[in-house]
Amino acid sequence: MKRTGWLAAMSLGAPAPIESHPAICMKGPRRIARWSPTTLGTCSWRSQPVTGRAPLIALLIISTAALYPQSQPASKTKSVATQIVPAQNLDFSGGRLPAHFVPVDPEELYKAANAILATPEKSEFETTTQYQSRVEALSQKPLVRGLKASDDFAIILRPSLRSVSGRAPDQQDRFADGFVDTTYDADSKLMSVSIPTDAGAYDPLNKHTVTAIHRSVANGEPYVGQTAFGVRHLVRVIKVDTLEIDWTDWLPGLSPMTVEPEEARSLKNDIEVIMIGKLRAPYTSHGLDGAEASLEQIKPTDFYNYHRVLYITLDRLIVANGRTGAILQQLDLQQHLQEHQREFPLQVEFRGADVPFSDPRCEQNPYLFPFNLLSIDYSVDGGAEQHEFLNDPVRNGPLRVEAHSYVDVSIRFCEIPRVQVFVGGQPYKLSCEYQEQYIANSSKCARIQVESVQPGTSETH
Repeated sequence: MKRTGWLAAMSLGAPAPIESHPAICMKGPRRIARWSPTTLGTCSWRSQPVTGRAPLIALLIISTAALYPQSQPASKTKSVATQIVPAQNLDFSGGRLPAHFVPVDPEELYKAANAILATPEKSEFETTTQYQSRVEALSQKPLVRGLKASDDFAIILRPSLRSVSGRAPDQQDRFADGFVDTTYDADSKLMSVSIPTDAGAYDPLNKHTVTAIHRSVANGEPYVGQTAFGVRHLVRVIKVDTLEIDWTDWLPGLSPMTVEPEEARSLKNDIEVIMIGKLRAPYTSHGLDGAEASLEQIKPTDFYNYHRVLYITLDRLIVANGRTGAILQQLDLQQHLQEHQREFPLQVEFRGADVPFSDPRCEQNPYLFPFNLLSIDYSVDGGAEQHEFLNDPVRNGPLRVEAHSYVDVSIRFCEIPRVQVFVGGQPYKLSCEYQEQYIANSSKCARIQVESVQPGTSETH
């Protein structure tokens, strides 16, 4: 699709255009789909996430971000000059939010963390002690209103009515997804609170879940697009900026709360979920995705979505009435995590690694053992065997398994060196059968169990 004006500038750094079927999509760059064409009637693409202070691609995305409206918090907090008492110094046991409770402005926190905190990757030329000292010094840097990176702070999540601003007139419902919501059963007088989570598409580690804090929507300057057959269309442009929080990879469910009907009516929009935790590496990231106009649309529309993410380690979750300050429910996440780990003491992680084969026979069959087909078979506590690809593009991250007692694993012989195993976060020495004759066969590995876990490095016996 031919472009004019500011939209043409947004193609900087994009892949070379790929011709698509002219009856479906206009011509233009295509990237990884995130928004489904079945729901939008569009051709979708997504850029890769950028974390910390990345080089050229970061500059391209940052320059693109200048075209976007920056998200604003749903409601104003106290004066910028007001110092914030770290959440770890507050008492939340009184049934109401403490008198000195002040949530952090997530916009302010994002900008400060993005400017001050660098991703603390360990250099091969520094010792572990030097690295740990550097990380500790980083955590003591002042960020916003008296808060340091090592302090607990509070971020408030609200329903979409209070979290989405500047909606396009005919797009009222499309951008309301991804925010805190409630459902109420008048017969039982039970209200349930849900925290929608994304799969972590902009988490480069893809370990955690992502929830929207605020989203702003604005109409961009329309332009005339042209198909491969020369048909011209006026194309709308909608620009979306979402500030998100990447917070946890495990959470016990919130319990339904008994609420009288009249209170439930007002609470539906007054509900607030307060997340209390500390910043964690990589602290911030940002990325751009979108969907180009399709001829199937009555009103062809380009969507450009800018995502900015804050990363935290969650310590406490509080459900409160935002109007009265009453605490309706709270969870000590660290306590629940400890209880969960006691129930499932065996935490196993499998990662794919692009390393050389240890057996020369495997190198003679590069098409039989490509890295992009790396897979394992496993079962947990004697359950049904499951088959997983370690580089599955949907999960795009390590495979994590937890068990009461043991995990059984089988791996194709040649692929064994390419499977890294971690137990409780530590490298684990994996011992598997040796294939004397048939190197494409799966080799059964020694059972990984609680009482026999020995740290080390994966190897083949």
